[in-house]
Formats: sequence, C-alpha cells, structure tokens
Amino acid sequence: MPLGNFTRRGGGGDRPTDPQAIFDRLTLRGSVENLWGPQTAALAEWNQHRTIADITIEMPTGGGKTLIGLLVAQAITNEARGRVLYACPNNQLVEQTAAKASEVGLVVATYHDQTWTNEDAFNTGQVPCITSYASAFLAFRTSRTDGLEALILDDAHVAIGDLKSRFTLTITNKHPTFGQLKSILQGYAISAGRGGKYDEAIGGTTGALCFLPAFTTCRHAQEIQHLLLRHDINGKTAPTRFVWAYLADRLDRCLYFVAEKRIEIAAPLPSIDAVPSLANANRRVYLTATLPSPYEAARVLGNRTAVRKISPQGKLGAAQKMLAFVRGDDSTAQRAAAASLIRNYKACIIVPSLRDAGVKWPNIDVYSKDDGEEGLKQFRNATGPKKLVLAGRFDGIDLPGESCKVLVLDGLPRGVGLIDRFLAESIRSRELRASSTAVKIVQAIGRIFRSNNDHGAVIVVGDDIQRWLMDQHNQGFLPALLQQQVKIALDFREGVTQREYTFEELLRGVLLAEKKWDDIYNDNIASYPTAHSSFNAEVGNAFGIEHAAARSLWDGDFAAAAQQYREAANNVDKIEPALAGWFLHLAGLATMLLGDTEAATTTFLESAAKRSDFGRPSWVIQGQASSGRVGDQASRLNQLLAEPTKFSQRLELVLSRLTYVTPPLQVEDALCELGKLLGLDSERPDNTRRGPAHITTGPDVVWIAPWRNEGASFEAKTGKQPDGHYSKLEDIAKCHDHLQWLLVNKPAISFRSFIVGRYLAVVPEANPSLDLRIVGLDEFARLARQLDKLKSVALQKAADERGAVIHSILKLDGMLWPNLVEGLESRLALDLQSNPPEPDDAQE
Repeated sequence: MPLGNFTRRGGGGDRPTDPQAIFDRLTLRGSVENLWGPQTAALAEWNQHRTIADITIEMPTGGGKTLIGLLVAQAITNEARGRVLYACPNNQLVEQTAAKASEVGLVVATYHDQTWTNEDAFNTGQVPCITSYASAFLAFRTSRTDGLEALILDDAHVAIGDLKSRFTLTITNKHPTFGQLKSILQGYAISAGRGGKYDEAIGGTTGALCFLPAFTTCRHAQEIQHLLLRHDINGKTAPTRFVWAYLADRLDRCLYFVAEKRIEIAAPLPSIDAVPSLANANRRVYLTATLPSPYEAARVLGNRTAVRKISPQGKLGAAQKMLAFVRGDDSTAQRAAAASLIRNYKACIIVPSLRDAGVKWPNIDVYSKDDGEEGLKQFRNATGPKKLVLAGRFDGIDLPGESCKVLVLDGLPRGVGLIDRFLAESIRSRELRASSTAVKIVQAIGRIFRSNNDHGAVIVVGDDIQRWLMDQHNQGFLPALLQQQVKIALDFREGVTQREYTFEELLRGVLLAEKKWDDIYNDNIASYPTAHSSFNAEVGNAFGIEHAAARSLWDGDFAAAAQQYREAANNVDKIEPALAGWFLHLAGLATMLLGDTEAATTTFLESAAKRSDFGRPSWVIQGQASSGRVGDQASRLNQLLAEPTKFSQRLELVLSRLTYVTPPLQVEDALCELGKLLGLDSERPDNTRRGPAHITTGPDVVWIAPWRNEGASFEAKTGKQPDGHYSKLEDIAKCHDHLQWLLVNKPAISFRSFIVGRYLAVVPEANPSLDLRIVGLDEFARLARQLDKLKSVALQKAADERGAVIHSILKLDGMLWPNLVEGLESRLALDLQSNPPEPDDAQE
C-alpha cells in the first residue's frame, strides 16, 4: 500500500509539554545529534519555572539557544493549546530559524514578507509561528499578535535597539514635510540659542548633531502633528505609518534631534506596554547571548528580564579565538597590515558605518539588506580569498563553520539612532557607553563563532577599538573567556614585536589547528585573570527608575514622571553628573507638561548647569530664591563688581575677541581674562618670560579654583581653518606635554584638559587621552554673555545681599565651579578621530 494512502484511525495522542520529551520524539535529519549538557540544563530549569511570566535564558553565541527557544515554544503551545509567537530580529533570521526547526523535525508556522506558512496550525494552537520583530512589534493587534499565550524573543539584546526604532520617526530631506519642518524647528533652535549648531546639522555637516531642548519643542507639538498629517504621514503606503501609530498623539513627550539632513522625533524610551505583543502575552521568554547590557535592559525592558534568569554553565561559546592587535603607527597603517595578513583568506570585515566601508575598504563588496539570504549564501559558499564588508551590522548575520574563519573588526562600533549618538557623544556616560560598546563587540565577534568548533581569528584594527579593549574598566563588561582571549592577544603582540613569531604564523596555526597552536592556547588561556564586573549597581538602579519614569511620561502621569526622573538624577549625580543632567532635562519636560512653567524652567536650568548641550531657557531672577550662601567664587566675583565700569570694559573686550578671526594670542588673552572675571585664578603659562628669551612652559591658559585644588588646562587652536585638522605633534602631543608640565609645576592641582577650537578631524596617527575634549569658542562667548547678565542683575541688589545673589546665579546658570567647565558643550578628541567631520564640513 502506498504511503500516501495511510490514514490514522486512532486518537490524536498526547502532546508532551516537557521540552526534553518533545526533543526525544523528534526525527533528527541534520547536524544536531543530541542536546548538549548546558542545553539540557537550561530546558530542565525552564520547565521547573515555566509558569513565571518573564524568564531570560542567557546562553553564549553558538550555545544552541535557537533550538532551546524552539523547544520552549512548542512546549508552551502543547501545554496551553494556544498561540505562541517566536520573534527574530529580521526576515533572514526567520528563514534560518525555520530551517533549524525543519532540521530537527519540528513543524512551525512562519510569517514574513506578508506570506504565511501553516497559518491554520498556528491559529489552532498546534505549532508556534516564527516571525520578525517588525511583525511582532506593531502598535496594533493583528491576527498574529492577538491573544498570545507566549512571546519568545530570540536575540533579545537586539530587541532593545529594535524597539527604540519603533518609537523613532525619521524625516529625511526627501520627505515632503522636510522643508516646512526644517523652518519650524529652526525657530525653536534660535530661541534656545542653538541656531548655529542647527544650521550645521540640518545642512548636512558630517558628524554635526543638534538636540532641540524640550522646553522649545513640547509647546508646539500640535503644529508639527498637523503638518505631518497634511502630508499623509500615516498613509497606508507610507513607511512611517507604523511609527506614527505609536507617536501620533504624544509628540509633546518626544525629543527632537537633527543631523546630516535628517530630523528624528523619538520617545525618550520606548513604552513597551504600548506594544500589544509584549504587553498582552501571558508569558515572555527572552533568549539572549552572553552579554546583553543590564543598563539597556533596565532602561528599555525594566525588571522583566531580571525576574528569572537561566544561565547554564558548561563549555558553550568556547571556540578558540585568536585576537590579533596588529601593529601600526596609526589606524591606516594597521589597516594596511590587516589587509596584507588576510590577503590569502576569505574574510568578513565589520566597520561602524557605510561611510567607513567606502573610505576604509574601497573596491570590496558591501553587504546590503537587499542582498538578503541569497547574498550571504554566495559569500558562505565562495571559495578562495573572497572578502565581504558589513557596515554597522553587528548582529543578525551568521557565517559559521567553514563559511568564514577570519573576521576584521575595524573601528569602534557606534550608535545608529540620533538619541543614542547624543547620549554617547554629548552626555558621554562612561557606564552606558562602555556597556553598549561591549555588547556590539561581542555581537560582532559572534558573526563567525557560532559553535564550539568554530575556531578562527579576529583582526583588531584601529587605535580606538584597540585601546578600548585594553582598558581594564571596559574589559569588565566582556565575558570572562573573551577577557582572557584579549589578554593572551596582547602577549601575542609582544611576541611578534620581539620577533619570536609572526602574525602570519599565529593565523595559520589557529586556522589549520596546528598542535603547537593548540598547546599554547589550551595550556595558557585559563591562567589569565579576569576583571570583576564593571556594572555599577547605583547606575543600573537609576536606569530602572528611568524606565518607570518614561512609562509615566508616556501614559500622561506627568507628576510621577517628574518625581521619578529627579530620583534617577539624584542616584547618579555624584557618579555621572552629565547623566544626572539628562534625567533633570526630562524631569523639566514632565513638569512643563504638568503646567508648572516656573518649576520647569528651574529644572531645565539645573540640567543645563550639568552640561550646556541640553540648552538653557531664559529666566527671570525675581522668580529665583537665594540660598543666602556666598561661596569663594561668588565672593571673588563680588569684589570685582565693586568697580562695575571697569568690569564691563574688561568683559566687553573679552567678548570682542572670542572669534575665530581674532589673532590667536588675543584669543588666549581673552580666555585668560574671562577666567579672572569668573572669579578664578587664571594664568598664561605659555606666555611666561624668563630672561630675554621666550620659553614655552605650559598650556596656553589655565583656570584654577584654588578652594578646591582643581583646574582646567586650555590649548587654544583657534587659528585653524575649517578645512584643517588636529595634528599628532603640534596639537594632541602638546596637550600631553602640558599636563606633564602641570604635574611638575602645580602638583597640588587636579586638571581637566581641553583644546579650544573648531570641531575638526583628529589625525589617525595621534594618540589623544580618553578624556581630552574639544570646545568651540562659542561656549566661552556664552559664558561671557551669561556673566554680563549676572552683572546687570547683581548690581540691582543691595550690597549686603549681592554676594548671595551672585552665588545663586552662578549655580543657576551653570557657572559655579566645577560645573563651569564640566558643563561646557564639547566633543571628545577620540570621537573626532574615529568619526571625523569631512574637511569642508567642519564647524564655522
């Protein structure tokens, strides 16, 4: 009898709910022969706690978490006879996951590219459905997301960024509303004193980013809403309609950013309770690689992923990785060395952006999402030394086994969304930035290491990423084994320097599995110490509070949001003052939406005192109470104001000289004089004369707050033209030399280091310190104008109360030390090196 005529005449049989039992019944026809020990342990622990609403299963890349997720999905389907959705980051991974299910004999439904398979089986609770985040995270219920028994999130660490994108509306210069929206927002920027920065960003200056303060945008959200609706922002064919479904009635609670001819309107954080699949699923299972950032998880997902965490131990993700920190005087030389090293090998090259791909690796194929799975298959199946560049693609692409054994990491990963860029470049939260970077690095390395057998090499190119990996604090965000692989890589580099062996020999050793290589690696890797976790509990707690505050803001509970954001600010004020300023800015937004304009203004000013990047609203001193305190700086300034005419003349001269067309020596004089007018000790060490000859002795200008034994060192480079750059010897190295001079000549004072000048590219061969900042002259002109306003107000007060008023205004306006220098809007020299502005785009 032909098999096609078989008819089952008995009952339907039982449906096992234990995932191990499900696996035992499968017919395996692929590479999977059995479950590994850690997989079995993870399934057993999940089965024991399966009724908990939120469970995280944390397994390293290559640890087999996809199979775990599929078995859990089928187990819940069998138990509840309900609908279970298994969501992947993109359609390509939907296909890969469905292929994995087929390989082990699991029947699943799929939905991608608006096409179903096995839809009826999913709807009747027989099989789970595999789909993409784009499909799962819609703002409205669909036949796929309604009435879910469970939602499985594969690569949950990627879901965090994906959710942010669902709450971010991007208007490019091709959109019909761009011109009108550009004009509307320009008015807001000018009113907030940010017109110049806005013009740079909206005009397309590479690297320029302008944040429009919430005190200007929240009042005019309805005008923007009407403009966008008139141009069919939510039309059936508009790609923006899905984001608009989240933001439509909440533009007043959004933040506005401009960069490189695009405008982004974004929720401070995505409101996950507004996502039907996340909010309404009875259970959620988060599958993640070894290193999701607890900070980002706390910010976006709140406590959900911490309810129950399953992290099985065992030899998973333990593939040998030979990291090569290639030598070279600069990143360009390192890149040339890497290109030579990999010339005879197939290799995947990951760069931070599409722009980097074209500049750094020209004439090499760059993968596009339009290439799809077929494009990847061509590379996987290619023979010979083929190369493929991934631009900003740190996850979602798998090149396992023999398909690729050599990876080049060229440059430090960067954020994509403007809000993340602003947090990284302007707020510069060391904790958030380091943990987020670590996640991207681990994800990138995971592209070619998918199992314990995927041994290969990672070539690390670029001063920025090499120094990042060498930093002990940063290493604390990496998995223990990767930390050890970084440390043995540094020893390998020293061995190459000492000519004990070559990188070519090391590369050949790991790729050909030579016994000598295996012995060196296996005998030594475990002996390297690992850093303690760098995650800070107080910062993590603050991000958890931020999550609650963002939810309150989105739901319209503005009083609760203001209180929660302020609580988050208080938690990190002493650890990361700029991050505290960010939380205060959001507290100001919530207070303004509450209708208390005066309290909101005070809160916005508190925020700007932490970092002027947040913008400073206008204020009226009569509405501000004096604490009665007169600090050292206020006392000094009060004495200067005893001669108001002389003070005004000095300040007027300072303002006239704070321009890029002023001769540099006069600019230095103005900076020095400004420091004195602010109530500080101010000197020009570089202009000291000893005997008949002029001797360079130190920085151009230093400001010192002697009552705190703190100071700021300024190297003025205002004579550079917009097409210039910061050189290794004359600019960056001088800052190092001057700090050494200060250590010798002013050992009791702790100094911060700045370059004063335009935002220009820092040459690749330079070696800027981690905290060297570049500040534009406009920031010092701002201080001078604020000082002029302070003078006008203070002189109206009686002599006996003037000192206390001066102190209050200094604090209110962010001119009280150390906020005076910490709050300066600036860019890290490292950022201008790794992501340089184009020469003809530099700031005017």
